[in-house]
Amino acid sequence: MDYPARIKPLFAMLLCLYLIPRPATAAPAVPQVSIGVLAFNGEARTKARWEPLARHLDAAIPGYRFGIVPLTHEGFRNRIRKGKLDFILTNPAHYVRLEVDFGATRIATYRNRYRDRPLTRFGSVIFTRVDSPIRRLAKLKGRRLAAVNDEAFGGFLLARKRLLDAGIDALSELRLMWLGFPQSEIVQAVLEGHADAGTVRTGVLEEMIGDGRLQPGLIRVLGRRRAPGFPLLLSTRLYPKWAFARLPHTDEDLARQVTLTLLQIPRESAVAMATGGAGWTIPLGYSGVHAILRAFQIEPYLPRPLTLAELWRDHAGGLGLLSAAILLAGVAIAYILRINRKLQTSQRDLTRHRDQLEQLVEQRARELISTNEELKRDIESRIQYEEALHGGCECLQGIHALIVRDDLTRTQRLQSILDLLQQYFGASQALLSRVENGAPVHCIASPPLIPALAPLDPVLALQAIDTGKPVEQLRHAPDGRPQHYLACPVVRQGQVACVIELIDAIREGQVTRLDSANTLGMRILQLVAHWLAHENDAQAREAVREQAAQRLSGLTPREREVLLEVAGRPQQADCATPGHQHQDRGTAPLQPDAQAGNRKCRGIDPPRHAGRADGAGGLIPACHRAQVQRQTFRISYSIQTVETKPRVSTKAQPVITHIAAATSANQDEQAKTTSIDSDKGGFTHDDSHLGTRAGGRRGPCIRLPRPDGIREKADAGLGHDYRPFITGGKIEYGKIGHSYTADLVMYLAGNQFMVMEELIQDFQKKNPDIKKIYVETIPPGQIFKGQILKQGEINGQKTAQNPDIFASINLGHLKKLRKKNLMHDYMIYTHNKLELMVARGNPKGIKGPEDLGRDDLVQSHPNPLTEGIFKFYGSKMLKDLGLYEKVTGNKKCKSCWAIPGKTWFTSRHHRETPYRIEHGEADVGIVWTTEVQYAKSQNRPVEDVSIPAPYNMQHKVGYAIGALSTGRNPYNAARYLAYLGTPEAQAIYAKYGFLKANDSELKLKPLQ
Repeated sequence: MDYPARIKPLFAMLLCLYLIPRPATAAPAVPQVSIGVLAFNGEARTKARWEPLARHLDAAIPGYRFGIVPLTHEGFRNRIRKGKLDFILTNPAHYVRLEVDFGATRIATYRNRYRDRPLTRFGSVIFTRVDSPIRRLAKLKGRRLAAVNDEAFGGFLLARKRLLDAGIDALSELRLMWLGFPQSEIVQAVLEGHADAGTVRTGVLEEMIGDGRLQPGLIRVLGRRRAPGFPLLLSTRLYPKWAFARLPHTDEDLARQVTLTLLQIPRESAVAMATGGAGWTIPLGYSGVHAILRAFQIEPYLPRPLTLAELWRDHAGGLGLLSAAILLAGVAIAYILRINRKLQTSQRDLTRHRDQLEQLVEQRARELISTNEELKRDIESRIQYEEALHGGCECLQGIHALIVRDDLTRTQRLQSILDLLQQYFGASQALLSRVENGAPVHCIASPPLIPALAPLDPVLALQAIDTGKPVEQLRHAPDGRPQHYLACPVVRQGQVACVIELIDAIREGQVTRLDSANTLGMRILQLVAHWLAHENDAQAREAVREQAAQRLSGLTPREREVLLEVAGRPQQADCATPGHQHQDRGTAPLQPDAQAGNRKCRGIDPPRHAGRADGAGGLIPACHRAQVQRQTFRISYSIQTVETKPRVSTKAQPVITHIAAATSANQDEQAKTTSIDSDKGGFTHDDSHLGTRAGGRRGPCIRLPRPDGIREKADAGLGHDYRPFITGGKIEYGKIGHSYTADLVMYLAGNQFMVMEELIQDFQKKNPDIKKIYVETIPPGQIFKGQILKQGEINGQKTAQNPDIFASINLGHLKKLRKKNLMHDYMIYTHNKLELMVARGNPKGIKGPEDLGRDDLVQSHPNPLTEGIFKFYGSKMLKDLGLYEKVTGNKKCKSCWAIPGKTWFTSRHHRETPYRIEHGEADVGIVWTTEVQYAKSQNRPVEDVSIPAPYNMQHKVGYAIGALSTGRNPYNAARYLAYLGTPEAQAIYAKYGFLKANDSELKLKPLQ
């Protein structure tokens, strides 16, 4: 065979095949990894948000190419069935469905970002407008609720579970409004009134406030909850955020690398910031999500029919136990019925014995109640007697202090004594009238501002004058209210010279001191009547001495000696000549006194001028004033004889002993000329009529300012403390009825009264829909106790108990309202400090608060009972300086002398202090620095003396304010509280001397 011939073609063919060019080898393909992301906000936004995460995974895990696939719920199912997804990123509810249906496994949980704080959990907020009447979840029944849709986990399902816990089935008992995304439209629907309430996921409200789309304070959260470390508004429980999960077919090594990469992303990294979050954390538990979907039978827990075979297969053991339990229950019931018959027999016996025992107990209880009532009446009687005795002692002490003062005119002394009687008897009016031709003529009234009436009751006053006995009667005023009336005549030489009338409105069953059976009260009236007669005697003697001085003014010294020798010296002479010894006292001879015409008064210092008290010439020395002081309490009975049932308390006994000693010193001498007519109940005296001048002419009763400095209250803000502000600048002072009708009602601490006009007008310009604002500016303690906690009256008119806003310098007031569920949030909106107010030019040279311990100062301070400036701050300053006891005498009262002639406590407003200073009734007073600035702006003759820190209490004085939950206008109240934090409002307060609050204080905080 010719093999070479055959091989050659084959070799040629192989050579050709070898020489044919071969294609280059292809590079291996990069595996594509698909991440399915729920596109609830659109495909474009979803891809833009999560694409940086895919690129970060590309860089961190070489050899793979990650891609973001935006999908709907149905898109997820289609791609998972076809095996085209490796990882999924979706919300908790959707993840649970994929976990049950397709076996997805979570590998990380997304961390959201709020104000640089990472959040791994979220919830839902149920809310309404702040002025809505809906305050509790239970009140939502039948109302309109706005939400995303019926399957939105954070936009509805969480709120549905919370409402179900509160007893409301949202699907059947609410009118639901599905508004979809974005959730900000739900908030807007509630604010515009299209929906009564709404629910959104946590963070939406805060995001809108931060963007300026929602004003703080306009939303009220319902069913509010607080979770540790969770800063957002919340109404539901917290649940984990979005889950990053792998599918069953995903490579385990790839899943491990992806997990590590996600957990290592720093929360401040660029990729974390790009996704709007704070990185990732380990996978959290989603059992709570399963529970909600299972409870509402939502996919994947849709209901399906259950067959008996399945029931027995799944619950055979339980059904067997149930059957056995039913059998045992039947046996137990039979046994119980048998025992029950025996118990019924025993019960009848016990009932019979119980009835007998109850009758015995009831009888004993009635006996104990009767005994207790008797003891209660006895205790109340003893307390009343003790109080009456104590009050009488104080009244007597006050009368004594007034009588011995030599710096008062007769009219001033009468006015002050009548004021004390009015205060002691609790009378609304008191009147002293002189009797002319058998009829009473007005002399002095208390209070001095009432119209001049004489008498208060013409018929009863004439009855007292005719009979010479006290007249007491219950009568009715013209407006129909019952009144208690008492008239006490002053009888001299069988004739009534004057009459004292007292009257007061009473309530049914009320016991007052206007009672003739009150022995102490009648003795006090008789004491005053006795003094009135004695005062008239002293006036008559003074007139005689003045006439004698005038007659002797032209004699030489020798003629005067001869005249005195001829006339002889009376046994009870007021004065003694030199060289002669007094007849009845045995005093040593007196030395000549050139200024007194060689004459001296016994027992007193030589007078500055002889003759009359005004210093006019004359030879009879002006001794009568000192003698009147010594003789004032020479009355014909001892106060120790007062007949009262209880024994005198240890506190009152020294006062009684002091007064008795003063009265008994000259009792024998005075008894020769005066006596109490106990049969007539009046007073008899053997001298001329009350109220006459020298020579027997009657003089008019002159009304002078009362020595305690009580003036007309207009300067203290009366009328201007209650004022509605009407849009356009109109102010209706004193219109208290507007507290029930105004668009905004505010009861505020009174010392900011000067700010309100400018402040309210600026607020109304910014809120023109608020047409009428009612404002009170009085002491906050009076508002708290007398108007909010109980029904109060102002000038006889009732005020509303439910203001929209209340402010006080005492945060304790607001905390007490919190305990009564009347207030929940508050803020501090301004500050103040203490200063001393003095007269212009500082005539007393006061340098600081230490000078309050000086004895030469008359002081006027806010009362410690109702005015917080002194109760909480002024008293603390004095205690820190060690001056409290010296300045106040440890006394707490109002409209009174804490220390007579030295320290006065105002009635209601410390604004009374500027009036007292500029009228010379006080030298210095503790006030707010704003009051001094305001008074100086009014060109009043006062100025300030600074109080250094910390004594000025600047570190303690903060004005707290909050809205009451019972107010009628909560929406307007929220707007006003927000306005107080604006620069305009703070500038207005600073203009009047207040100190600005800082930003943290101007934010509402919960009351604890």
